[in-house]
Amino acid sequence: MHTDAIAFAAYGAPDVLEPAATDVPDPGPGQVRIRVHATTVNPLDLKLRSGAMAAFMPLDLPHVPGLELAGTVEAAGPGVRALAPGAAVFGAASHTYAGLALADARRLAPIPQGMDRHHAAALPVAAEA
Repeated sequence: MHTDAIAFAAYGAPDVLEPAATDVPDPGPGQVRIRVHATTVNPLDLKLRSGAMAAFMPLDLPHVPGLELAGTVEAAGPGVRALAPGAAVFGAASHTYAGLALADARRLAPIPQGMDRHHAAALPVAAEA
């Protein structure tokens, strides 16, 4: 089974981004699978895509970028008790330019009451800075 994504197969300018299909990830111990509703573009995404970080953080290409999200828990792996399917969450994750992404459950939090998904998605990296 596949999910839609945006990926790049070579380092470069934004025009290297293209539609792709990736496998639906299965959550492992301590992980959850999230249906991504919102993600961000932050400076590290740009540096990774351009190749500016390749000497320090080489990527397996093609690569689905993205480091933070807001979405809905679809499935929980073994050991996850605090986040049930259907929970609206935000936090840090990898490969968030996909329809479905995996995240360590400890790096997620419930979206605060009254906050929309787009604002929630923008919090994780900014809050860590």
